[in-house]
Amino acid sequence: MLNSINKGSIGLKRFIGFACILLIALVGFFSFEIQKHFESERSKDLENYLLEAEQLIVVELNNYYHGLQGMAGVYTVTNYQPTLKQIHEYALSRQFFENFKGVFGFGFIRYVRDEDYSNYLKIVKNKINLTEIKK
Repeated sequence: MLNSINKGSIGLKRFIGFACILLIALVGFFSFEIQKHFESERSKDLENYLLEAEQLIVVELNNYYHGLQGMAGVYTVTNYQPTLKQIHEYALSRQFFENFKGVFGFGFIRYVRDEDYSNYLKIVKNKINLTEIKK
C-alpha cells in the first residue's frame, strides 16, 4: 500500500511540476506577445509623429526657399543691381516676421575688403539714413 501511495504521489508531483512549467511558459508567452503589441503600437505612434514633423519641416523649408526665389526675382528684374529700397519693399511685401517664424531679418551681404571699408561706409551712408553700420 505504501508503494502505491508513493507511486501516486510521485505521479501527482510530476503532474503539478508539469502544470507549473506549462503555466510559466504560457505566462511568458503572453507577456512577450503583449509587450510586442505595445512596442508595435509605440513604434507606429513614433513613426506617425516623425512623418508629421518631416512634413512640417518640408513646408517651412519650402517657404524659405520661395522667399529666396522671390529675392532672386528682385535681382533679375533690376538687372542684378537692386537698390536697398527695392529690397526693403520686397521684404515688407513678404511679411517675413509673420510668414517665417524665427526670422530676425532679411538682406544680403556684399564682401568689402578692409582697405575699401571706409569708402563703402561713405557710399552706404549717403544712400540710407543709418547712424551705425557694424563691421
